[in-house]
Amino acid sequence: AGTNPFAPHQFVLDTSVANSSTGAANVTGFVFTFAANKTYLIDFAGVFTSAAVTTGLNMGLDVSTGVTQVAWYSLFPFTVSGAPQGGTQVIDDTAQTTSAGVFSSGASGMPIFGHGILRSAATGGTCQLRFRSEITGSAITIVSGSAWRVMLMN
Repeated sequence: AGTNPFAPHQFVLDTSVANSSTGAANVTGFVFTFAANKTYLIDFAGVFTSAAVTTGLNMGLDVSTGVTQVAWYSLFPFTVSGAPQGGTQVIDDTAQTTSAGVFSSGASGMPIFGHGILRSAATGGTCQLRFRSEITGSAITIVSGSAWRVMLMN
């Protein structure tokens, strides 16, 4: 029996990755190759920390080539009460604008969830999960154990 092309690709972050820049950084290993004319669902569940309660984060997708559709939504705690907030974000190279402050900082971490869809065009390519700090010099860390799942739909 061959491999199932529709089986999800699952990735778990082995080592925490930090970014103290407002420029996007890759979440190490959270990249996949997409085929031409296919649709993929993308899910992320993880934990992040912030160097300061006033520093927010941004997370999104970067694709290596033009696609028919790519959309991403992140959901994370935003207030002291932990009420979930979210922001849509598609990263075309480094164009990022959506970010959010966090209600806590330090090692305990806060949950973050992301969901997306990618419909490729006539050419395949790669899709990379990226993130950035809201404030230069103030680190955001995606904590080891965070997980990413990509599912081919057609």
